Amino acid sequence: MYKVYFLTRYRLFGKWEKDDECNPVVLSAKQIKRLDTGRFLKRLAKENLKQLERIVAKLAHTNSMIVLQSIAH
Repeated sequence: MYKVYFLTRYRLFGKWEKDDECNPVVLSAKQIKRLDTGRFLKRLAKENLKQLERIVAKLAHTNSMIVLQSIAH
């Protein structure tokens, strides 16, 4: 059952991402979150992992697809 929920959730994320391409406000917000995520991932190191993992987790919770795409690249 968990797998079905997981697949359904990410299908919805993909659909929403396609729907958001025509809205300039949403596109600019996504770009800001991509830049924020990239900035935090560049600062991530073994010494400051505990501090920055909370910030990345908060970003991932509110913008999961954007953060996952940033991590994958």
